[in-house]
Amino acid sequence: MATPEGSPDESGPSAVPAGPGGLDHLAALARAAAEAAGAWRGGALAIAEGEDLSSPEALGRYRDLPGHLLLEGRFCGAALGVAAARHARAGTVALLRVDLLFVEPEARRVGVGDALMDVMLDWADAAGLRGIDVVALPGDQATKSFLEARGFTARALVLHRRAVPS
Repeated sequence: MATPEGSPDESGPSAVPAGPGGLDHLAALARAAAEAAGAWRGGALAIAEGEDLSSPEALGRYRDLPGHLLLEGRFCGAALGVAAARHARAGTVALLRVDLLFVEPEARRVGVGDALMDVMLDWADAAGLRGIDVVALPGDQATKSFLEARGFTARALVLHRRAVPS
């Protein structure tokens, strides 16, 4: 796997702000996240209503907007994860909305997701935000368990059906 801007002396999991040099690789990770989400119930609709972060250009625009954060998750010098989050509101409550959180399947359980989440939590705290919202799709128990282990709880369930049954 290509390692954008990696250095051989890096070890352990970390999360750093994404620079312009690694956007091609992060876009590939974003496309892998969308492909994985599409396999879950509700995934196709969640992808359609979410931010399109599938190209390096879209990631660059996202990163450069005020109140937006784009992170690269690293392990042993390799970029193996990506996170994108932004300031948002739920009524009068200022929140951090996670638009993208993905770690390569073979790199899970080594702390890359934790490193990404820690940076987002610190960023939200420093900005005075009152909470963080992130979507876990129905049936995606691994994501749900990851988030619950970090103190996330469900605050809403969105139920959907087609307007005209097929």
